[in-house]
Amino acid sequence: MPRDFLSIATAQSILTGEVADNLSQEAVRTGESVETLVARKGLMSAVEMDIVQTLARPAEIVPGYELLSVIGHGGMGVVYRAKQKALDRIVAIKTILVGQMSDPQMAARFGQEARAVARLQHPNIIAAIDFGQHDGRLFFVMELVEGDDLETVIKQQQEPRIAACVTESLAWGIARQAASGLSHAAEQGIVHRDIKPANLLLITPPAGFPLPPGMLLVKIADFGLAFLTSNEAEQKTRLTATNTTVGSPHYIAPEQLSGKPVDARADIYSLGATIFHLLAGRPPYAGLSLTQILSQKLTADAPRLSEQRRDISVQTDALIAAMMVRHPEQRIASYQQLLAQIDEIIRQLSSETLTEMPVISATAAFPARNSEASAFAVTTKLQIPTSEDRSQLKSTVSSLSAKTMNSWSRRRVLSSIAVGTVTIGLAGWAARTFLDSQRRGKQARQQLLPSGWSEPLFDGKSLKSWKTRSGVWQLAQDDDGAAIMSGTTGVISRKLLRNDHGASRPLEHFALTLAVRLHQANAVELHFGILRGADDNSVRLAIRVEHKTAMLVRRATDRGSLQPISEPVSLQEAGEQPHVLRLVRDATHWFAFVDTQLLGALALAGQPELAEFRLLAEAGPTWISDVEVEELRKP
Repeated sequence: MPRDFLSIATAQSILTGEVADNLSQEAVRTGESVETLVARKGLMSAVEMDIVQTLARPAEIVPGYELLSVIGHGGMGVVYRAKQKALDRIVAIKTILVGQMSDPQMAARFGQEARAVARLQHPNIIAAIDFGQHDGRLFFVMELVEGDDLETVIKQQQEPRIAACVTESLAWGIARQAASGLSHAAEQGIVHRDIKPANLLLITPPAGFPLPPGMLLVKIADFGLAFLTSNEAEQKTRLTATNTTVGSPHYIAPEQLSGKPVDARADIYSLGATIFHLLAGRPPYAGLSLTQILSQKLTADAPRLSEQRRDISVQTDALIAAMMVRHPEQRIASYQQLLAQIDEIIRQLSSETLTEMPVISATAAFPARNSEASAFAVTTKLQIPTSEDRSQLKSTVSSLSAKTMNSWSRRRVLSSIAVGTVTIGLAGWAARTFLDSQRRGKQARQQLLPSGWSEPLFDGKSLKSWKTRSGVWQLAQDDDGAAIMSGTTGVISRKLLRNDHGASRPLEHFALTLAVRLHQANAVELHFGILRGADDNSVRLAIRVEHKTAMLVRRATDRGSLQPISEPVSLQEAGEQPHVLRLVRDATHWFAFVDTQLLGALALAGQPELAEFRLLAEAGPTWISDVEVEELRKP
């Protein structure tokens, strides 16, 4: 078993040969199993461990199939290249990890994806083959697509080359195929909700397939965010979130941020943003922070493509703008209308032949790559640092002078690396929230910027400014000896006030950041937007972090009934790893994040709120550190 485990780990490039040899020798010397050593040393993530253990018994995971290799993995599970034994053909199999099967919502969402895709029969959509459950693991079998996604293609080209060489004919040829597939999905009552370059795959069409010379076949991937738009289906699944967003910030429609009903027009918006990216070489809101992107989408129409490419035709510029109108009722209303306009542009551009430009040929624009590197149905994931990265960081931090880095800031840096972020200090992350950015001669509205005032709310020395509402909260130290706040099965609160010349005033607009580690607790919550009640203990929103997932919830009181208001988001680092919670209150919305993942954009209640936040530890002790607030204001 040790040799099998290590050979698979090295073959998958999870462990190096040198590390595998050292582990093998240590296992013989100590009598411990290789798996125990790997887990104790933190050499693999939970996902990587599951992959190796799964590939150790490839014919036992999914009946009738033999797993061959990993294509990719993300928040929803792992995608394997596999062989269907009965028909002797290669397919792709998507599975939910065993550790996530305890979450019924995750399993329901996975099954929803399978049922949604199974209803779709279209040449521009990846075909479903099989779906089932075996030994506590859900599996979904799909056709294997050999090719690159559009995001990879764009990254392979330099931006100036994209801007100069990708033709409108190519872009609209891709868009037309995607729109055709999405139109078929809409007829079945299905909205994709996450159209972006990474979910449009490009493959060589079969012989005789009716496409222009040099044009590749588009396949739409990953209906993991799709939902059935009929009321009956929503009643069955109960998976539609309220006032929250799912999808990719650069491409999702504004109504997905504000909790408005979502229909096919949301996918039309995302397709417009995708074609914008292809033609401009950058997404519509490139260079802006996540909070700025979300704020601008809620308050202004998208930028125009002609601002990035002056050589673009008036027709192309106008159609993309029409696809990306902020208000869905003013957007292109149907795929029939969209396809008709695309066809008219292609007709007008008919004098331009695709084969005249080598950059858009199948061999030049889309060079062949290892198909196993193309994860066609995998959710975008965070880059998790290796154990060597963490060791190197700790050595660097330890070498810094105590005068320049105290224990509080040292803890902050270590926490930020553990979750794959550059820094969690608001000085580095500052949520410079734009309320609007009108273009083409229109006067820009005012924007929220950091006022220059920020303050650590936990100094590692006392809890003087904190109020214990229930449970036990006290100063403690973590495994590295850094000061932390430990809370056991209870709630603690902290006012959000700024002292101006001896007078305290509540913060109205701010960005709040803190690091949490579940430790032995079942969950930890950050309560915000607490409405004023008779006893100041009324309805509030909360970021809830559990061992494998995070979500937005609503509570009636500190420990009142819990109502989920978003779908759970899988955490890239679970268990004992810290997570960064970020909360931004701008002029109109709350923005809630865990690590680098957006949980939701929630409109302000419009009712008086308490100028404070609260932390809840559920069923055990949790650790809190690096609590900091930064004021935002109009310039």
